[in-house]
Amino acid sequence: MADDPGQTIDCPNCGRANPGWAQVCRNCGFSLRRGVGRPMGSSGRFPTDQMSLLSIGAVLGSILVAIALGLFFASVNPTSPTVGATTSPTPSPTPSALATPTLQPTQTPEPTATATPALPASITFGTGLNSKSQVTGQTDTFGSSGYFAYRVTSKTAFGVATLYETVVRVMNDGSEQTVQNRETVSVSTSAKNFAVRVSVSSLLSAWNGAGTFVMRLYKGTTLIAEGQFILGSS
Repeated sequence: MADDPGQTIDCPNCGRANPGWAQVCRNCGFSLRRGVGRPMGSSGRFPTDQMSLLSIGAVLGSILVAIALGLFFASVNPTSPTVGATTSPTPSPTPSALATPTLQPTQTPEPTATATPALPASITFGTGLNSKSQVTGQTDTFGSSGYFAYRVTSKTAFGVATLYETVVRVMNDGSEQTVQNRETVSVSTSAKNFAVRVSVSSLLSAWNGAGTFVMRLYKGTTLIAEGQFILGSS
C-alpha cells in the first residue's frame, strides 16, 4: 500500500522515488494522490519544475559554450574569403617596350620678305622721245654724251598741277647723297603722264659727275614713282 512506510512511490511527473506516505513529489511537487489534477507550481504550457528548468538551462548553456568556442577558433584560424573568379594582373610594360619619342630638330623660321607696296605711277628711262612723248631707246644705263629721257605714267590722273622731283646718288656703302632736292614739275591735273628729255652732259655737270642715281616723284609728300639709272658709264 502507498501508506506503508517501507514502500516508495515513483512520481508520474519526474520519475523520482518518494516515500509511500508522501502526498506530493518531494522533487517537483506533483501530487502523488489521485484526484489532484496538476502538479503544484505548474500553471502553463512551459515546465516550471526544478528538474525541467535545470535541463533547459543545461541545454542553453551547452549551446552558448559551443557558440563561444566556434567564435574563438574562427578568430584564431581565419580563413581566406573565397573569390569566385581569379584575375591575373596585367603586366606593366617594361621601359624598353615604351615608345621613345623622336626629337625633331627645331627649324629656324626663314625671314619673310616684306613686299613693297606698288606705287601708283612708274618711270621709264630711254635715250629719246617720239612725237607721242613716248620713250625711245629704253635703257637705264647712259654714257657721257647723248640724251637722257624719262616718262612718268600714272594709273589715275595726277589731280594736281605740281609734282616734285628728287634725285639722289647711291654711294658705295649704300647710303644716299641728294643731288636734286624737290624740283618742281608742272603737270595738268587731268593728265596721267608727262615726259622730259635733257642732255646727259648737263646732268653730269649739275650732279657732280657720273654714278648710280635714283629718281623719285612726289605728289605733295607722297611718293608716287621711283626709278634707278646709271650716268657716265663710258
